[in-house]
Amino acid sequence: MKKIITVGALIIFCVWVLVRMPQLIYPLAYAELVDEYSKEFSLEPEFVFSVIRAESRFNKNAKSHKGAIGLMQILFETAKNGADELGVENFTEEKLFLPEVNIRIGCWYLNKLTREHETMEAALASYNAGGNKVKGWFEGVDYKNMKQEDFIQSIPYPETRFFVSGVINNYKMYQRIYQLGG
Repeated sequence: MKKIITVGALIIFCVWVLVRMPQLIYPLAYAELVDEYSKEFSLEPEFVFSVIRAESRFNKNAKSHKGAIGLMQILFETAKNGADELGVENFTEEKLFLPEVNIRIGCWYLNKLTREHETMEAALASYNAGGNKVKGWFEGVDYKNMKQEDFIQSIPYPETRFFVSGVINNYKMYQRIYQLGG
């Protein structure tokens, strides 16, 4: 009888893990901040969660070898521009470790890049590679009408290609699991 109870408990635990696994792999950490700032900057929350997952795995203290900081891995110079535009007072590099500051500036930047490049894929490529590299890569090419896979495969930097592909895969999973945006 004791073996049956143990096996039954193990089966229940395994089923629970299988059901909960997607939420464990694709968490909604900092959900209130993501919800607030994704609305402020007209972004889908799934998109923001996807970038945070790819950039820092939700580690607010993350810092890259290139100096990108916090949840959304923002370079100080980019963040300073955002902080100035958003009216963040007494902005310092240390403030990028604060989730409310990092997510707000990250959403501001994603919105800016999405408006500038008009596609999620191009905005992500620019977010990762920096500046106007996407415009240079695709000068004379109608990248806005390219198939997603073709655009990704044509990105010349392997790191950026991997990043864009990863965020898009995260985005699809967040949409499938949570259906946050509508």
